[in-house]
Amino acid sequence: MPGSIQVVFRLPRPMIDRIESTFRASLYLVFTLSTLCIGFAEGQFFPHFLTLPLILVAYMYLDRKPILKLDSPFTSVLGVAALVVAIFEFQQGRVNVEMRILSASHLLAYFSWIVLLIEKESQQYWWLLALSVLNMAVSASLTNSSMLGLAVIVYLFMSAWTLSLFTAFRGTAVLRPQQRPTDKSQAVASSGSSTDSVSKAAPVSPVDPVLNSRVRGGFQFDPKDNWLGYRLVTSVAFLSFASLAVGMAIFTMTPRIWIGNWELPSSDIDALDNLGMGRSVSGFTKTVQLGDMGEILENPTPVMEVSFRDGKTRSPMTQDQVLQRLRREELLFRGTTLSMYEMGKWSENGHEPNPAQVSPSFRNLDGVVFRHELEPIGRATIFGVNPVHAGLNLDDKNSQPVINQNPMSQELTVSTSGGNPMLGVRTLRYDIAVETPNQRNVAPFHTLPLTPAERAYWGDVDIISTAIEEDFRENGIEGVIRGQTEVQRGDKNDHFERSGAFQFGRGRDGRGRGWNDRVGRDVEGDQRTTRSQFDWYDAYLRSLVELDQEQLGRLIALSQQLCTNEDGEYMEPEERCLALLRYFRDPNRFSYSLNMKINDPTIDPVEDFVFNRKAGHCEYFASAMTLMLRGVGIPSRMVSGFKGGEYDEDDSRLYVQQRHAHAWTEAFVDGQWLVFDPTAAGDLVEDGSDNTPFSLAKLRGYFNNFWQTNVIGVSLARQQNTIYNPIVDQLKKAKTWGRDFMEAFKEEQEEKEGKRKTTVQELVFYVVSVVAVLIIIAAVLLYFYFRSAINIFGWRFSARKGSMAQQQMLLFFRRFLDISARHGLKKTPQQTAREFAAEFERQFRQQLSTFSLTALPLSLTDAYYQVRFRGDDMSPVDLDHWKVQLDTLGLALEKTR
Repeated sequence: MPGSIQVVFRLPRPMIDRIESTFRASLYLVFTLSTLCIGFAEGQFFPHFLTLPLILVAYMYLDRKPILKLDSPFTSVLGVAALVVAIFEFQQGRVNVEMRILSASHLLAYFSWIVLLIEKESQQYWWLLALSVLNMAVSASLTNSSMLGLAVIVYLFMSAWTLSLFTAFRGTAVLRPQQRPTDKSQAVASSGSSTDSVSKAAPVSPVDPVLNSRVRGGFQFDPKDNWLGYRLVTSVAFLSFASLAVGMAIFTMTPRIWIGNWELPSSDIDALDNLGMGRSVSGFTKTVQLGDMGEILENPTPVMEVSFRDGKTRSPMTQDQVLQRLRREELLFRGTTLSMYEMGKWSENGHEPNPAQVSPSFRNLDGVVFRHELEPIGRATIFGVNPVHAGLNLDDKNSQPVINQNPMSQELTVSTSGGNPMLGVRTLRYDIAVETPNQRNVAPFHTLPLTPAERAYWGDVDIISTAIEEDFRENGIEGVIRGQTEVQRGDKNDHFERSGAFQFGRGRDGRGRGWNDRVGRDVEGDQRTTRSQFDWYDAYLRSLVELDQEQLGRLIALSQQLCTNEDGEYMEPEERCLALLRYFRDPNRFSYSLNMKINDPTIDPVEDFVFNRKAGHCEYFASAMTLMLRGVGIPSRMVSGFKGGEYDEDDSRLYVQQRHAHAWTEAFVDGQWLVFDPTAAGDLVEDGSDNTPFSLAKLRGYFNNFWQTNVIGVSLARQQNTIYNPIVDQLKKAKTWGRDFMEAFKEEQEEKEGKRKTTVQELVFYVVSVVAVLIIIAAVLLYFYFRSAINIFGWRFSARKGSMAQQQMLLFFRRFLDISARHGLKKTPQQTAREFAAEFERQFRQQLSTFSLTALPLSLTDAYYQVRFRGDDMSPVDLDHWKVQLDTLGLALEKTR
């Protein structure tokens, strides 16, 4: 067209498209990594691995053509359905607690499927990022593999890169709609004399001025810059490494206080019983749901460190020497004794006597002294190898240096009556002495005869085994439960008189008590039953035969079938134990597994394990054998604690971790306890020894050892020895050195001056010293952070360095804002300059068109951006042009008001 200039604007579509495609690819890779982590951590195909093909389909097709719209009611229906399924799976935790964790894991998968199917804006991309974080968090609760640690590091770098691209993606989101070819305002500039003058006075960049220095959401858009270049990569890498370093520092300095699974106490009494620390993990609680131990059998969190000494010479011993001395195959550190069972739930006997103090004397001991350093578990329970003959609490901060043991369950506890609330949150040191057994323990079990102290407490209990056996053969399980052992001795009354009569009952609070209340003592006027200690132990052993015969009918029938000979008669008690032990140890029948699924949730979990799954961890094996022993009339109980550990030959210490948690069975036969470990082979921890040359497998072993030892396996005691104590020692040394240096300097000055300084002189000396130190520190900071200092202080001189023309251009734009405000349009803080110019053009379009000033708001804003953000200078001709244009704009708006 004659007399007009046509300007075609070129949009940087390739750059915006590359940002969008790169961001989407990075996002889906991050989400894929998190899905793989949680899938491998759970160890089964469904449902997380089904997410992987859906991720690929969503990336290639569904983002542009989603199946579901955001406003679709079907989306809400799917969300509710996913929640219902997860709640149903959570309810399975009543019979299998492992399903509780898996229900949360599965819910993440169901939500992921829904988000992948719907159309996506920035909010939906945020959802995917949040789901990836939750996937990694749940993975950490399911496994502690070193591969997860490596995946977390990779996830850190990938997520930092993805979030950086997300910022660019959101910053360019507002620009993408303006790329439509139908937008005529971006295709051809308007013509006219005014346009000619604008084009001549302020040449237009070959790039669309709409995109010049556009600031949106904290993101500056510069179309001439290569956003996906090396600067972005290096910046993200630097931030990732810095975040990793800061995270590792925080992780290293954070105290390792292990308080187990948190659960609020139900009453003040429970809070006192639990030291106010809540409920802990399997093996350390009064109530355990079958499957609890599965949560920790892969957890290398440290529990305690154990060293060994000879009882007589006090010389150090190795683990092999200890096993040989005690005639054991493995060291079993006893924790909690569980004797009451109901539908997958084990609990302690609620009617037990108060703990008795263990002898603190270690003199003339023919055995082994175990020194323990127990990490905090939030309870007074401690662990030790039985039978315990002496014990002493070495915690100098506890006013009660004694160790107590329950005479029935043999559980060990430390006294907290000294009022030490910190006992449950720091490392506890104590010694346990175990004597060399008189008889040789032959595999596959070992014996725990009652100690002389226990026999003195309970009396002659050997005859209880005979009485129980007779009652069972005559009247079955019910005969054992209803029966009572008679003391077949002429001095029965003397025995009662000697042992003392105790009474048991329930107080008005419903809690069992009265074990230490003598006969005739009136306790709140409650009805009480008088019994001797012998009778109470008899009743306790008979209670270890109780089980729900209706619920466990199949299990009882199987146990009786396995424990009868060819003549249909029951085997001897010890033979019954061995028959059941061989049954569970048969690799053709059972296998060891941490699989968290159940086959039939409608039946008892133990029967489901024995008849359906035939695979499980130690808790299932011990539970099954304990109940089956009861089914053939043998008093039995399940014990949880720890089996062995990682022995370090360099420092002669045994390191016990949560993954060494174990459960076994104890049966009372012939007046002594027999210890059986029915767990099938497969739970042994590989030592990782490898004499082959360097290989990828060996490198993986080194990394796994580093991860387990220096990341997961760092204990509070180790932190104190390797981090906290050295820092404190160095600070003390620095303080001592500084004090000595100052005293030496003062003495030298006094010798030179021949007199002692006055107080004023000393004050001046200290002030000068402090100022000198501060100057040195400031100089070092300025040296290392010179550019930062320039950014902080350079703003005062930037205005002087800038030309008068640049300052004048800034004033022109302020004048433009003032003109707009006088006519009713004010710029809001949320608006960018470019957005405000577009708003001004829309509102005053008629006035601008009348005076041929249509292009003025956008052109003026572009010139302002070039001066403000790019640092361009303006010529006197340009300044005169913008002054005339603003004068014309002011007059035009005044005339059309």
